[in-house]
Amino acid sequence: MLFQFFKQTHKKNHIKNLLNLAKSDGFFHMNEYELLLVVARKYGLSISFIQNLDKQIESEDFTPPKKEMDKFRYWYDLINMVLADNVIHEKEIEFCEVMAHKFNYPQNFIHKTISKIQEGRSFEELYQTFSQEKDFI
Repeated sequence: MLFQFFKQTHKKNHIKNLLNLAKSDGFFHMNEYELLLVVARKYGLSISFIQNLDKQIESEDFTPPKKEMDKFRYWYDLINMVLADNVIHEKEIEFCEVMAHKFNYPQNFIHKTISKIQEGRSFEELYQTFSQEKDFI
């Protein structure tokens, strides 16, 4: 039961961070909303859960997952949210800079990840590539 609570909390925090990132540029684009739904469905969360979460967004401390692959999955989703509306906004980059710090990723990791995703690299390819780099972990 306690494990389920923590698992649910991580999912909720991840969706909340994606939602905050999507809105950071002042416009919540339909592509960003659709990506949010894809991630939520992957976690078994409903549309009504997202709508309720959107109404009650509060700032609370974020603790990234412990496992490196889970942490990178969150990061990958965040960068995909930046790219969802085809506009890389300064506020979104600022949000990612804060998250990079929380994830203990180097600042240049934002632009490296963006360029690799724009090249069409999958999560698995990026995780394998970055996990072999010294400054990744």
